[in-house]
Amino acid sequence: MSKNSYFSFLGNIKINDVLLKNIFRKITSLDKFLDDKNLYFDHYIIDGQSPESLARYFYDDPELFWLIMIPNKRKDYFYDWPLDDRSLRKYSIKVYNEQEPIEPTGGFITGDTGDVVYPKTEEEIYSELSAENELKRTIKIFNPARMSDLLFELNKYRR
Repeated sequence: MSKNSYFSFLGNIKINDVLLKNIFRKITSLDKFLDDKNLYFDHYIIDGQSPESLARYFYDDPELFWLIMIPNKRKDYFYDWPLDDRSLRKYSIKVYNEQEPIEPTGGFITGDTGDVVYPKTEEEIYSELSAENELKRTIKIFNPARMSDLLFELNKYRR
């Protein structure tokens, strides 16, 4: 485990003679850094950037990717991180295909061509998902100049 991985700061706990990471420990020092909005600047995520690549670029350590995810309340790489256009198109088709067809009491409504009618078109779904995806692109980056202060505080939790 890297010296800067999130779990390296949690310390250990012994349970039944087995040494485990104490995932229940709250790192209170982190809160004061998370709450200070002056320690961050905005960054616009472009296609191809990942939390690890941003951590490597800003902090010279991809293991500090959690400093990208946690302050921005991102937990899931797929749903909380912006998709590139190709992945977004693929996902919008999946969402379209998972829709329930409109089914009035008399059966399915069909279009002029006899096709089943869905509540939204593929393009409508893509447009909505694209707008949501765009909102995910602006994130806060912890100021690299203050990294030593943060790591100093976090190191107090290691045991």
